[in-house]
Amino acid sequence: MGGSSFPAMSARRVRLGDWTCPSGNNVEVFYRPVGEQLASLEMEWDSPPPLDAGDEAYYLATIRPALLARAREYAETTGRTLVLSL
Repeated sequence: MGGSSFPAMSARRVRLGDWTCPSGNNVEVFYRPVGEQLASLEMEWDSPPPLDAGDEAYYLATIRPALLARAREYAETTGRTLVLSL
């Protein structure tokens, strides 16, 4: 049992969804648990960042909030989420 707070299949990555920016650049996002209370979001872009200004605004306003909500839902967590951006 081990006390893990993640589902039994947590070692595998889970597709959270995909989004298309105004320029047509598409990103597919995956959730991968990497510890008991830590996970990474893996983003596969058609054309990776840096993004143009329009796509960056769309990412910050639409994509990021949606994918963080889906990640919280998948992990069944509530409350605040710490996000580190590189």
